[in-house]
Amino acid sequence: MHPAVRLLAGVLTGLSTVSCAGSGAEASHGPPYAGSDFARLRWLEGTWRGMGAGQPAFFEGYRFISDTSVRILYYADSTLSIVADSGSVLLANGQIEHRAGGGLWAATWVSPDSAVFAPKAAVTNSFSWVRAAADSWTAILRTPGHPDVVYQLVSWRP
Repeated sequence: MHPAVRLLAGVLTGLSTVSCAGSGAEASHGPPYAGSDFARLRWLEGTWRGMGAGQPAFFEGYRFISDTSVRILYYADSTLSIVADSGSVLLANGQIEHRAGGGLWAATWVSPDSAVFAPKAAVTNSFSWVRAAADSWTAILRTPGHPDVVYQLVSWRP
């Protein structure tokens, strides 16, 4: 598995209990989710440079390919010329799921500025994505028995 995918998987694992931004009245606290909940993730769209946890920078891109599907590309380096791996975020049957590196996570919280994912299959970690600004967000990974891992992601153009 590509180091960026391992890093992302680790970060995402740690975010499940992070305090989520946004109004509680606007948040969905769990499934079933609808298209309007999935649309709250639009702020993820773009190309990002991730940093943190003493790891080398990593690069990934999120693209909405439909109202129910996001394609994630994990790039080998800052040029974004080589795709090292891929993943997805999907809305199906009232569930928002994230698939990456053989793992599967299910959303437990979605708000206009954050999302929390818990392990569903082949993983033990959880993670959270929290929007910081229009051009940045934070990924927090939580793995049982380990300290949380925090990554800062900023908009990236090679």
